[in-house]
Amino acid sequence: MNGKLTPHPIKAFTDPLRVTDAARFAGRRTFVYCSVGDVAVWASRMVARVRAEPGWRYRELATGHDAMITAPRDLAELLLELAQPRPNRSDSRFGVHGSVRSAS
Repeated sequence: MNGKLTPHPIKAFTDPLRVTDAARFAGRRTFVYCSVGDVAVWASRMVARVRAEPGWRYRELATGHDAMITAPRDLAELLLELAQPRPNRSDSRFGVHGSVRSAS
């Protein structure tokens, strides 16, 4: 499978996103940080930003960037968790930070 991997296109970070149904995505911002391996300076800045800004959910996987290969079960469990409706709380930061167990 490693032979089929390609570098992530930089434009994914620089091009504006056009959303046609913004209401569908309102309030559903999650940053998944894969914490093992080389950590770029921009990644640590993003982690600090999403942990400080209200409305973000922060989750961490103790694996490298290719979580779908190195920790597929943990990633699948995390994605299923994130797909669940969020409780309606007056404090948008209630219960939004957390970690997923390390890859087995």
